[in-house]
Amino acid sequence: MKYVEREYKVLEIDVDKVTQTLEKLGAKKVFAGERIRTTFDFIDSSISAKNDELRLTEEDKLKLSYESMTEDGEITSVKVYVSRKGETVDLLAKLGIHPVAQIKCYRISYELDGVDYDLDTFKGIPAFLEIGLEDSDKEINEVLELLGLSDKEIVQMSTRELEARYKS
Repeated sequence: MKYVEREYKVLEIDVDKVTQTLEKLGAKKVFAGERIRTTFDFIDSSISAKNDELRLTEEDKLKLSYESMTEDGEITSVKVYVSRKGETVDLLAKLGIHPVAQIKCYRISYELDGVDYDLDTFKGIPAFLEIGLEDSDKEINEVLELLGLSDKEIVQMSTRELEARYKS
């Protein structure tokens, strides 16, 4: 089964301005705090060699997710919530999958009309807004106009690709 993401990143945003706009629109804040993402791979790096990503994300919940890029450029993902970090890491190790990197960021998350808004601040990357439209019938241009961000650069790329972009 294919789980296609409808997720967009709005680059180089002003976090305070976007936060104020979301709150004026009546968005519900669902998370604010440090987010830790641990990336996993096989010893031969076969997951990342395909430009796929397996990660365990610590926010208010633990989320194990696998993302891959299809041949036609769509990002597909499978996400499951787990309750025990240590046991999840041990299970992955038994399958030959080991942690390879850990990244921390500060995230503020909002929800409004079925749209997920995540404002991320990573070290070395300008702040960006991730917009998830999976549970909404809205289109990205409609959401950007609502937020006053129509003039910003919009991309569909992984955070890992974004890191590479700003490090070069």
